[in-house]
Amino acid sequence: MKIYSEKETNAISIIANGTKITGDINSNGDIRVDGSLTGKLITKGKVIIGETGKVKGEINCKNSDVEGSIEGKIIVAQLLALKAKARINGDIITNKLAIEPGCQFTGNCDMAAATAPSMKNLSKSNTQKSKPSTPSNYAKYTGIAFQMIAIILVGVFGGIKPLKILQQQLFIGSLFLI
Repeated sequence: MKIYSEKETNAISIIANGTKITGDINSNGDIRVDGSLTGKLITKGKVIIGETGKVKGEINCKNSDVEGSIEGKIIVAQLLALKAKARINGDIITNKLAIEPGCQFTGNCDMAAATAPSMKNLSKSNTQKSKPSTPSNYAKYTGIAFQMIAIILVGVFGGIKPLKILQQQLFIGSLFLI
């Protein structure tokens, strides 16, 4: 008899139409919701919200297809597909988004690659809040300052020589930003 590990199973958990669940769900496999869920839904697999499915809370998954309604935040590491009958009232964080005509969405959408969680962080989403990797204010303002200095040097001295000196300084300054 073969023993299956959690990573090998391809089981799909189904919350059937008429079923109401209140609480948090953690899974490694795919989940289909045709009933009602109030709480967090965290899985390393795909979440499918059927036409009769309703979720009130946070969803965190790898991929998702939505035909039903979601009230709350949905975080998808790869692709979120919103079907024509989908109703979303909350925030979306994903890398890729497909929206069919007719879908209703009210909220904010963040599609920055650094913001969507990697699959390694999905299981840690309750215990650790990871911050998106963004450039520091120092790096942003330093770059702007060097651009302003370049404009002033060209205006005052004219020619290319001041720009070459500034370019060398930019390279040296960028070593400190790393």
